[in-house]
Amino acid sequence: MKFFEVALLFKKTIIAFIFPCFALAQNPLLNLQDLISIALENNLRLKKSQMEVAQSKTLVSSAFNFDKTQLYYAYDENNLASNNLPLRIFGVQQDFSFPTVYFSEKKVNIARYDLVLSTHDIQKKEIERQVTETYFQYQIAQ
Repeated sequence: MKFFEVALLFKKTIIAFIFPCFALAQNPLLNLQDLISIALENNLRLKKSQMEVAQSKTLVSSAFNFDKTQLYYAYDENNLASNNLPLRIFGVQQDFSFPTVYFSEKKVNIARYDLVLSTHDIQKKEIERQVTETYFQYQIAQ
């Protein structure tokens, strides 16, 4: 019985010391601009959108990617040279598309970048609107 009394007194003492700390640790009042900046900073959907913008920006210059150069060797016993020896062929090959293909791909990538950037801006404005709406609802409720 004595042990339980000591344990209860210990718990009451701990609660007495901890509870005033919570009362003193009140958050300061924040204005609307601070709340909006905090919301934009901590929103994961907006961070994902920022990464998509960065990705699409780097993909704009990827339109001018050419195929790798290929080296080849061929030995053909059926095709004889003028000295009656089989042909040994060494070669280098690389494929290119017509130049307008590359410029068209770049235009498409720029359009995709503009689309992703617009989507990011829309998401940012939506978060600002939601925070503002909630802030004013809170102000009216007080």
